[in-house]
Amino acid sequence: MPTAVQRFIHPQFIIGIVLSIAASIVLLYFHGAVEQVGSWGYLGVFVLLALSSATVFLPTVGTAYLVISATTLNPLLLGIVAGLGAGLGELSTYYVGTGGRPILQNIPKNEDFSRFMRRWGGLGLFLFGATPLPFDLVGLWAGSTGYPLKRFFLWATAGKIVGTTILAFGGYYGVPWLLELFDKPGGP
Repeated sequence: MPTAVQRFIHPQFIIGIVLSIAASIVLLYFHGAVEQVGSWGYLGVFVLLALSSATVFLPTVGTAYLVISATTLNPLLLGIVAGLGAGLGELSTYYVGTGGRPILQNIPKNEDFSRFMRRWGGLGLFLFGATPLPFDLVGLWAGSTGYPLKRFFLWATAGKIVGTTILAFGGYYGVPWLLELFDKPGGP
């Protein structure tokens, strides 16, 4: 019979935690290099969104680079590339949920989240991915309820593509407008 520690240390949990910590270290410690990655165009935004999404519950700079990059890159293509990176990064949250199943199943609201995943599954993942709602929570519970990995990746990435495309178009149209607004004499 496994010990309590062995029940909580699953390979998926370790993979998710390591990915999240590594992404956080890269984004925080190597912030100078992150600024240079932002100048790599579509590839840079893909990498930054993958790293930003891989951090569990830690806000990062990926979205800001996406919005700023939209002023010089095609916002539709940028949204798709950023969404693919974000969907890939969210796998760390899923793996933490999968490996942390014994811990998460003991949380009082676990049955509510499990019921949510059974009822709304893909649509819920899509909506949380497409909006500023806290996707990390849904990713954790998708993993902990055994939601299929391929379907998780598909729905999460589809939602992230929609959300990042909206942000990219917001940057494409919004940043120049704000710069013009602040450039006017007597502006805000």
